[in-house]
Amino acid sequence: MSLTKPQVITIAEYNKLRENSESRLEYIDEIMYMTPSPSTKHQRISSRLHAKLFNFLEGKECEVFPAPFDIELRTADDDQGDQTSPFRGFAGI
Repeated sequence: MSLTKPQVITIAEYNKLRENSESRLEYIDEIMYMTPSPSTKHQRISSRLHAKLFNFLEGKECEVFPAPFDIELRTADDDQGDQTSPFRGFAGI
């Protein structure tokens, strides 16, 4: 069985594809991945974990989110204004 070589894309290309897609997409190390929907077991565990973390963090300076949330991970030397430069990571959590 042969696997296709992942295609490297820019963050701008990823954002455009994501706007026009109903699929769950992730962008990690310049590669776009399509991820399946979580299972019922995963959703139960995730819901319970979110409830516990929410209660623990209530009134503190940080917060927890129950759904995927895009973040950009950069090193100190990354150019913050250049949307075409490669990111160290960009993933739904």
